[in-house]
Amino acid sequence: MGRLGVNQAELAKRLGHNAQWLSVRISPRATVAMNLDEVQRIADALGILVINLLPQYASQRVSRSEATTR
Repeated sequence: MGRLGVNQAELAKRLGHNAQWLSVRISPRATVAMNLDEVQRIADALGILVINLLPQYASQRVSRSEATTR
């Protein structure tokens, strides 16, 4: 989030929730896994692709324009 210039409170606001809700959802100790809809909403709020939120792609960031040409 920081690399995109969005802090946790701002992202939570974009998602229609408070910062505490987001903190619980993105915590590595979360007891309930996020579903794909939640991940998509977060990606949309950040203006990125879901693939860029997945750890195995952390070193291979893909832009929206690149994704549409692949």
